[in-house]
Amino acid sequence: MKNPPREISLVELLQAREQRQQYREKLLKRFGKPVVCLMVNQPGAQKVTDAAVLVFREGQMQMQELKAICLHEEERVLNTGWEGFWVFHAEALTLKEQLIALEEKHPLGRLWDFDVWDPLQGPLSREEMGWPARQCLLCSASGAECARSKRHTLGELDEEIRRITENWLHRRGDENAGDENLGNGKCC
Repeated sequence: MKNPPREISLVELLQAREQRQQYREKLLKRFGKPVVCLMVNQPGAQKVTDAAVLVFREGQMQMQELKAICLHEEERVLNTGWEGFWVFHAEALTLKEQLIALEEKHPLGRLWDFDVWDPLQGPLSREEMGWPARQCLLCSASGAECARSKRHTLGELDEEIRRITENWLHRRGDENAGDENLGNGKCC
């Protein structure tokens, strides 16, 4: 990145969440099909970092496996983070299972937040489908529990995110991963 990441306020974060919800509703009404939203788990007030861009782009690349059933794709780059939206001609439960499996098996999976919305049922949760809640990046407790209690410092979390992304890059052996020459990630 050329400029240092900009810190965002709680108000900006809440406004972005509301806008994301409104946009998701618009897609659900327009297509009447399941909507998937990808966000990056990036703690702290800086959401658009080099690591977040790398993680988001890899999430987009993984979604290309679903290209055959994709009806619509869009990405938005906001100060509050990258957002990816897909609409699929598929069963929402099947999509959620596939994305949970991807989050569980991929080295960057813990840094992805794939939400699946069914046009009739609304959001599908891991717990309702028999999967455990997402674990904290640093310990075996629930990620949500650690975030609420602020059990770990932002520095510790940032260090773990850096470790995860560096290990993934090293395993890939791709010195150009995360560069802007990866394209726009469009798959539909």
